[in-house]
Amino acid sequence: MTNTIPQAFIRKYEPTCKLHLPDFWASALINGDYSGLTQEEEWSLKRFIEYWKEDIYISSADIPSDENACIESHFMKFHDAERFGILACNCCEYIFTYKPTSSLFTS
Repeated sequence: MTNTIPQAFIRKYEPTCKLHLPDFWASALINGDYSGLTQEEEWSLKRFIEYWKEDIYISSADIPSDENACIESHFMKFHDAERFGILACNCCEYIFTYKPTSSLFTS
């Protein structure tokens, strides 16, 4: 009989990073639905993905919520999407899983 570790246990201990990003990116990052974005917002998101693609799993994006599934966002001037042309806006805390090959993750 082979012992296996439950996937939920492994996921709990995977290295993650938290980024404060625009709340209007949520649908595109989590569901792949870009329909609600303007052309400029989509361009900025694609630059974000290109910048981070070597270090984090973009498809692992998660937004923490409370027991009522409410997601908290805050208006932020300084956030992690500034360098991609996004000005002050409502932001959520997104959690991404690091890739094992990331230069940002060290054991």
